[in-house]
Amino acid sequence: MFYVLGDFLTTAHALNYGFEENDFLAAVIQDYGVSSLLILKTLFLVIVYWNYKILKDSDSKWTDLLWVTARKSIALVGLFLVVNNLMVISWNVAYCR
Repeated sequence: MFYVLGDFLTTAHALNYGFEENDFLAAVIQDYGVSSLLILKTLFLVIVYWNYKILKDSDSKWTDLLWVTARKSIALVGLFLVVNNLMVISWNVAYCR
């Protein structure tokens, strides 16, 4: 949830100072508004949960390793995106006013 909520809130705020670098997200936001980003993030969470359920129901010996690796990777990417958005916000607040 940290990834979805943190990235959505910081991206929505950072858009006041610039533009979305991801071409796909920029097109979606331009056509459907910033709230569409929250829908995409929620869809991502549903997909992650679905994969979690598949992994937990699997009898593979790799299940725990795959889930831990996926969970930590998602957290790391989420943290990177939130920090990046906060840097964009703080840079623009400090130097562009």
